[in-house]
Amino acid sequence: MTRQTNRKNRPGTRDRSATQGVTPHRLLGVALGFFLLGILLGWFGHAIVSNSREVVRHEPQPAAAPQNSLMQERLAQIEGHIASLEAQVTSGPLDGGILRDLGNMYYDLGEVRDRTGDHEGAHVAFDRAIDRYRAAASAGVESADMFTDLGTMQFRSGQPTEALASYGRALEIAPDHANAWLNIGVVRAQATGDAEGAVQAWRRYLELAPDGPEADRVRAMIRTVERETTDG
Repeated sequence: MTRQTNRKNRPGTRDRSATQGVTPHRLLGVALGFFLLGILLGWFGHAIVSNSREVVRHEPQPAAAPQNSLMQERLAQIEGHIASLEAQVTSGPLDGGILRDLGNMYYDLGEVRDRTGDHEGAHVAFDRAIDRYRAAASAGVESADMFTDLGTMQFRSGQPTEALASYGRALEIAPDHANAWLNIGVVRAQATGDAEGAVQAWRRYLELAPDGPEADRVRAMIRTVERETTDG
């Protein structure tokens, strides 16, 4: 999925699209797996649109060292930001903006941990992101991007019903929020088995973002779902 942020909308963006869930159909599941993986990894910015990833392990390669070093550096940066923001929450008056930023940081922390194979740590970070986003909402933050990111975190934490509710809240704030529609389609297809509803949501995404970064993938997904439905 994509994460959404004023900065980025991650399921496809941090308004990230959700990617984890139970696929209702074997072929649809395979197609969705590639679709969602592309969305979520591409966003690391927040995004969709996506969640379950298969980790392929190889023997250590010399070229991997620089990348591992960069990941560790990124982790350290995120953890430093989190420590600073958490200190502000503890010592100062309640600030919804800081809580939202904390949600974004935990979102990013979870994605980096997931990429490095620390899946348990990733889910801990996702749960904390959910807590901070909810706290920000309680403090009065009304942001379609934030609710889209909250929905993606809920989906990736195995809460598809809550995810759909959060995407719905994003659309109440901004009915033309393309990534929210994109992510709704992902959740419907992967977690609820609502192929027709998924196609409807994806068509709405294409109406809003016909040349968007995920438009070609969405068109391919629609064709796959419609073909599977017809053959099914």
